[in-house]
Amino acid sequence: MNTEIIGKTAQATLAGTMSFPDAVCHLLAAGVEYYHVDYVGLRKTFYGKDADIAITPISYGELPAVASKLSIKKLKAAILDSQTKGQKYRDFTHRAMEAGVQSYFAFLRGKRVTYLGRAGDQHVEWFPGAAPAKSPDMTEDEYFDKHIPHRVNLLTTFRNRYSPKCKKNIGALPWDKPRDFFRCSKDISILMVRFFCDELGVGLPKGKSELEDKNPSHPHFKPKPFKVSNAEKDPRFDSLVKVLRAANRAVAHINPSDVNHELKEQKDDERLIEVIDWIEKLIETHMYGPNGRKLADAMELENNDMRIGEGKFSFP
Repeated sequence: MNTEIIGKTAQATLAGTMSFPDAVCHLLAAGVEYYHVDYVGLRKTFYGKDADIAITPISYGELPAVASKLSIKKLKAAILDSQTKGQKYRDFTHRAMEAGVQSYFAFLRGKRVTYLGRAGDQHVEWFPGAAPAKSPDMTEDEYFDKHIPHRVNLLTTFRNRYSPKCKKNIGALPWDKPRDFFRCSKDISILMVRFFCDELGVGLPKGKSELEDKNPSHPHFKPKPFKVSNAEKDPRFDSLVKVLRAANRAVAHINPSDVNHELKEQKDDERLIEVIDWIEKLIETHMYGPNGRKLADAMELENNDMRIGEGKFSFP
């Protein structure tokens, strides 16, 4: 192995001036097959294919003790921030130790990292994009022709029945009447906004006040990347945050001690409707378009068309 390249790469990683993907490229070029990071002994050990070894120190001060129990949730949050937010290695090290990581093996050719806790529990994290393809829980046609259209109807029913501005209005129902249908359709629309944000790769985690990037729920169906930075540029962003807060609070009770929300008056419901419009457009541009499909075609399939007779909807 080329110990000079290994040493410089290790120093740059500790200094936060080299990203993980760049470090992997340098280490592979130096002949490293895998390396072990020991947070207890504060050292990294690099292994080559001919059983040669190189050791470098982890020269950070004021690190926390390794937690007694491995928290996969905290660890994955730290990993995600490194992948999506440019988190420095010092900060990752601090968070990993607090999450209970006593050491980890990074297998460069195998493109995965195995994290170990103090009790022998472990978590395997694949390099971004390297995880073996999982058998999808549904086919592509089932996803785009059944699964998503069903949820689009749940997303848009409130708007379609109650917004006089909506071109797809097929009911012209008076606001808040009938009250049971009004409330049910409104609540499910709020939940579907959160569902589609999960599909697109953004979310509002429990207890948080700001949106965060996340992995899409069904990455194997190849949605176009949609990031918080993209969402923030849209004038409806503040309304989206309000709707997601409502989804977490009063509707799903993810935050059981905080069930109040901001979508109470008719003017607030108009903000919900503008978010529904936005999400519906994103479904077309970020989910159907990249797969050579049209949302409109899927919604015209027999089981997805909610129109009755001449397009009127009425209650007995």
